[in-house]
Amino acid sequence: DVIIMFTVVFPLSTYLTGEGTGVKEFLNGAIGPLLTGQSPLVFTLLMLILPTIITNFANNTVVALIFLSVLCSLAETVGIDPTPIAVALAFCTQYAFLTPAASAPSAVLFGNTEWLRAKDIYKYMAISITALTILTITLTLTVGKLVF
Repeated sequence: DVIIMFTVVFPLSTYLTGEGTGVKEFLNGAIGPLLTGQSPLVFTLLMLILPTIITNFANNTVVALIFLSVLCSLAETVGIDPTPIAVALAFCTQYAFLTPAASAPSAVLFGNTEWLRAKDIYKYMAISITALTILTITLTLTVGKLVF
């Protein structure tokens, strides 16, 4: 089951975010205006919550690169240091376990039907992803400013 999951899901997720599909362009066009003109706190929250959600439905590496480029181009206009947000963004885009297309470990989870049911994965991963995102945001807003 795991091998079949890999052979089906990952080529499809590559095509979803590949050149010519318009997904990258759509995300760049939708994210930029949404983040422009926001306060530093709202900007930081959006820069960490949006990719965490999107990365569970699209390839996490592509989502991370798109949001990192948006972060670097808009952080100066908002007046914040992008370094702690970039580090947190790297973590948030790795919380990709909610769907089989999100990441390789997620495909392994969903493909292992002998040990796990999809219903349990959705339930426990939603709780885990939410808790990890809240922890990451809290650490970014407190410790991140001290370290960077």
